[in-house]
Amino acid sequence: MICEDNFNSLTKRAKNYKYFSMNYIEYDACKNARIIHNNENLIFMLVDFFNTDLPGTMASLQNIGTIEYLKPDEFEEVARLSQKCRLQSRGFEGETPQWYSEWLNENSIIIKRKGSKIVGFCCVSVYNKGTTLWIRELAVDPAYQRMGYGKELVEHAITYGVKDGATKGFLLADVLNKNAIGLYNKYNFYATNDDYELQLLRKG
Repeated sequence: MICEDNFNSLTKRAKNYKYFSMNYIEYDACKNARIIHNNENLIFMLVDFFNTDLPGTMASLQNIGTIEYLKPDEFEEVARLSQKCRLQSRGFEGETPQWYSEWLNENSIIIKRKGSKIVGFCCVSVYNKGTTLWIRELAVDPAYQRMGYGKELVEHAITYGVKDGATKGFLLADVLNKNAIGLYNKYNFYATNDDYELQLLRKG
C-alpha cells in the first residue's frame, strides 16, 4: 500500500508527465494501490480486489470438476505458456521455470488441459493464518482464451481456498484490464476503492 508521504511525492513528480490523472484523486482513493513500475517515464499502479465471503461464492458454483495441479516436471511448459501471455495485462512479464519451482515449494499451481496440453494455470496460496486465498497469477494460452478456461481456473481457485479454510480472497488487477475485472467481479472480487486510471506517462 502507498503511504501518504509517498503519494504526495508521486503527485508532485507526476505534474511533469504527459498524462497525469492524480490531480483528480485524493490519497484515500488510491491508498490500496501498489506501485508496479516507477521510473522516469512511467508510474504504474495496480489495485487490490477482495472477495469477503469466499464460502458464499463457492456455494453458488456448480459442476466444479476435479482440480488438477502442476507437477514438478511441467515447470518448463507452464513458463512457456506464461511468456505467450506476456504483457497481455500491464505488469505481467511472464515467469521462469525456476520461479514456478520456488512457488510450488510452499504453494500450489492449478492447471487446465486441452488433451495433454496445459492451456491455462493459476498460482494460488492460502495465507494470513489460513484465512485468505491469494490468487497470485492467472493465465490462459492466447489460442485458448474466451473458451471458459479462465472461468474454470477462478472457480477451482475459490474451491481450493475454501477447502483449505479460507474465508476471503484477494488478487491484484490492472484497472485497465476490463475483461479480467469483469471475470473477477462475477465471482465477487471487487476493488477496495473507486476505479481510477492510474497510469502516468512522462512528457516527451
